[in-house]
Formats: sequence, C-alpha cells, structure tokens
Amino acid sequence: MLFKPLPIAHLNFLEIELTTECDLHCRHCDRRCCQAPSDEEMTIDQIGYFVDESKRLNYPWKRIHVLGGEPSLHPNLSYILGLLKTLGCELWVVTNGFGPKAKALRQVLPDGVLLRDTLKKGPEHSYFVQTDVTMMERNPDEVLSCDHAETCGLGLTRYGFYCCGPGASIDRVTRMDLGIRNLADVTMEAILKQMMSLCRLCGWSETRKDYPEPDTFEISPFWQVAYKGYPNRSEEAPMLTYGASG
Repeated sequence: MLFKPLPIAHLNFLEIELTTECDLHCRHCDRRCCQAPSDEEMTIDQIGYFVDESKRLNYPWKRIHVLGGEPSLHPNLSYILGLLKTLGCELWVVTNGFGPKAKALRQVLPDGVLLRDTLKKGPEHSYFVQTDVTMMERNPDEVLSCDHAETCGLGLTRYGFYCCGPGASIDRVTRMDLGIRNLADVTMEAILKQMMSLCRLCGWSETRKDYPEPDTFEISPFWQVAYKGYPNRSEEAPMLTYGASG
C-alpha cells in the first residue's frame, strides 16, 4: 500500500473533543456522534493533566478549539475553559448553535474566549463530506491524507492525542487504541504512523473534492459493519484513557 500524506500535520493547533454527546446528531458527522452515539466526555482531571503537561514542556500551542459533540453539554465547561486559558494561546469554543445551552454560550464564556457558532438548524448539511467511506475499499493500493491535520491541527480526546479529530473518532469506533497518551510523545513520526492506519479508513481526502447532495451519501461496507458492532464490544479490552497513568 502506497501512503501519500499531502500536507504535514500542524502540531501547534489542537482540537479538544470535550464530549462526544450531541443534541443534533448530524448525518455523516465526522466525529460520528450520529453514527456511533456516545456520552463519553473528558474529565476535569484529564484537562488539568493536559495543562500541566503543556506547561511542563513549555509546549508552543498557538490555537486551541474546544468542541464535541456539542461542548455546551459538558457540565464543567466554564471551569475547563478557565484551566485552558492559563496556557495563554488563542482559545475558541465551537458550537452547533442549536439547543438552549448552545444559544446561551455567548453569555457564559469567560473573558478572552472566542466563540465560533456554526448556526446549524438541523441534521442535514450539503457541505458535509462522506467520512463513512474508506479509501482502502475505493483504492486499496494508495491512500491519501487530507488537509484536516494541517488546517485544524491535532485532536485530543479522553483516549489521547491523534493526527486529527476525525481520526480520533475512527479510533473510538474501531478500538484500535492508537491514542498517544503523553504530549512528549507527540512527534511528526508518531503522527504519520497514526495516519497510515487512520487515513485509509476515512473518506475526507476523496469526497471533499465535490460535496455530495445529502441523499447521495453512502456508508461503505466497512463502516456498516463497524457501526453495527458499536458499542457491543464487551469481549474487547477497554481502550486506555489519557492521563490515567499520570
């Protein structure tokens, strides 16, 4: 298999998936909140661990996006934003703007935290890409990455760091347990190794070239099986969580 990473990952941008819970469940969500719903969330201790790691390493974060799922549904959002503010980088909250908590976000955000409201009105969006297809099924001999890792940066979930947020959702569903558990281990080499496993299971690189109409979206055979088996995986060991050994 030939792997062609297009852009390099941006190691100074970060998307924190604070919760996988969502009140909208958009069809073909690239965090798979609709296809594989979950109420998993990061804890205050995990965010504290991330902040402590970042300060100890003097890590040069430039921008952090806090999202989900829907971040306004996390019960400790305000406190967590206070912790993240101490890193001194550009800090955003990304909301779907749909439910009552999302609509009230602007009034409760701490000073200095920016808001991006995507103003969604329902679960159908013609600008969504088909992440529910896999490149290994379309072209098993060649895998391309997309520019998500460059434009949006790394992903951080309760399972660790990933090359991107959509990649983290692939790992959550497939349970390959690829999360990087320590910030010191986030290197370009480690990220490219992740991408070789995750990009082949994602449709971002191919389908974003031409946004399909919602009624033409497809779910490839691989993802049909994966979603059917989620979360009924009691026979498998649980994935390791970020900061658990810290």
